[in-house]
Amino acid sequence: MLSALVIVLEAVQAVSAVAGKRGLIGVDNIHSKGDQPTLIKSNATTWAYNYGTQPGNSTWFGNLEFIPQLWGGNNAATFMSEVLANNPATTHVLTFNEPDGQGGGQATMTPALAATIWKQYVEPLKAHNISLGSPACTGTDSGIQWLKQFMGNCSTCHVDFIATHWYGDFSGLSSHLGQLYNTFNGSKIWVTELGIDSATLSETQSTFDTSIAWLDDLSWVDRYAWFGGFRSIDSNIGPNATFLDANGGLTKIGTEYLYTNQTIKTPAAAATTTRLSATATATTTSSANIMSSSLVLSLVVAAISGHFSL
Repeated sequence: MLSALVIVLEAVQAVSAVAGKRGLIGVDNIHSKGDQPTLIKSNATTWAYNYGTQPGNSTWFGNLEFIPQLWGGNNAATFMSEVLANNPATTHVLTFNEPDGQGGGQATMTPALAATIWKQYVEPLKAHNISLGSPACTGTDSGIQWLKQFMGNCSTCHVDFIATHWYGDFSGLSSHLGQLYNTFNGSKIWVTELGIDSATLSETQSTFDTSIAWLDDLSWVDRYAWFGGFRSIDSNIGPNATFLDANGGLTKIGTEYLYTNQTIKTPAAAATTTRLSATATATTTSSANIMSSSLVLSLVVAAISGHFSL
């Protein structure tokens, strides 16, 4: 039975559409203005963000849906007015960037302070039918604990989806997302930064292929964004995870992420691992969500007819 199920799921995975999950992260650097046309011509990405409330001069996004973000607490008082004025068609917002972290580029806030700011400056956007994303914590146990404390301090807040970051291998990603799913009662998840830092090219490619295929399949992961929309020479996570090479040409990962409209096929062993991992950590898989009914029906009929054994 398991072998037949794996065959069915692998066949389904090969034709599973990305279905609007993939996003583009705008990172401003000396090459971004010239490179942006290559990045936004993508036919596989549908949304974008740049940690701010509106697209910038060097990180514009064409027809991609732009998602505003309240990065930290300093500009919270003007966040709502900027969102409504600059992006009247906004349907979702992101909030605090790695507030549990202590380094540069991280919001560094206590859960209590974040909840206070949220109640005053983020929660009112709900009245405008905007979906509100949780603070995007680091992919660590301490990040989950921070978010639990935030939720405790913001128990009347409308948090519509859980945002998170992950840098590391696939095994860690599947475990982390499963833990989030269980901890926050099956909430939808956005992985707003995804990558593997300072890994070899083969390690990076393997992690990318397996992770993207798995995320495309999961019904409870609504969106994700690989951190790689820049040149290898501008990368702060190593040269192998980027969409562009040193000269601005597309890398293999860039081509697959930006211009491949279907889920990347994973090896059979990885396919089995992803299904079992999703079942064990989140008590569900997305197979029911992504299965093409005609394909599944034909495979089941074939099984019943004896073309392969259950």
